[in-house]
Amino acid sequence: MAMAYSLSLRWIALLTGIYILFAPTLGAADTASTWDRAEFTEVRLIAATDTVGYDETIQLGLQFRMDPGWKIYWRSPGDAGSPPVLNFEGSTNIVSFEIDWPVPERFMEAGDLETVGYLDSVVFPIRGQLETIGEKVLIRALIEYQTCKTICIPITAAASLELPSGPAAPNAFAKLIDHYLAKVPRRLEDTSITIETISLTGTPPMQVLELGLQANKEFSDPSLLVEGPRAVRFSRGTKHLSPDFRNVIFRVPVESHVGQTIIGEQILVTLVDSAHAVEFPVDVTATSDKKNG
Repeated sequence: MAMAYSLSLRWIALLTGIYILFAPTLGAADTASTWDRAEFTEVRLIAATDTVGYDETIQLGLQFRMDPGWKIYWRSPGDAGSPPVLNFEGSTNIVSFEIDWPVPERFMEAGDLETVGYLDSVVFPIRGQLETIGEKVLIRALIEYQTCKTICIPITAAASLELPSGPAAPNAFAKLIDHYLAKVPRRLEDTSITIETISLTGTPPMQVLELGLQANKEFSDPSLLVEGPRAVRFSRGTKHLSPDFRNVIFRVPVESHVGQTIIGEQILVTLVDSAHAVEFPVDVTATSDKKNG
């Protein structure tokens, strides 16, 4: 009898240990959709909490994993590719969704083409605005995206995720989402960076945009991503750093074979550097002047 009792205790201890070991994984699985796997990529929805909580929004993420050498694209993909497009029709207790775009990489492709996107993996943070605070949520997402290596493949994926009502606390996915939130460019007004000069010279089809920036922190190896009218191509360009590394002047080729100029247009500029990731609008003029975005 004593031996049987001892064996029972051992089984209880063993089962308890197994539960403790795998409970975090089992809980995490409840706040992630199943992977939607294509030939070279997979995508799923994740949530930063296991329940809805009592805030006006919930924090989600759209997680992509790509096979080696395959990439997906930024919101402005450059000379090729298409960015992910999401449709949340069929979701419940959600008024709207807002997607954030972490800082991407720039790629040089065959034929002197430039593209902008992500290799290996990325999470796009998504905020969902609740219709009724505290009530359960069902998220349904249809995801259209393109993945490329030497060829490009259009893909349609689907993901769904349900969060019950109840007090919310960060779960196993919260740190992963926060990691990519930290890569999302900040607003210019939240930094020490100022726009010193803006000018556009030349005539279509080839012009040059010059943008001068100043910062309290030293620049390291800054680069620009410029978004504007679809008929206009913004190439990599050149930069000149001041001796103290706190001022930089960019000269960006602006090409339009349809003869379009960007004078009078508002463009969106993303500055990427080791200590800076900033996004700001710029009103383009033909002559230099000092502005803040």
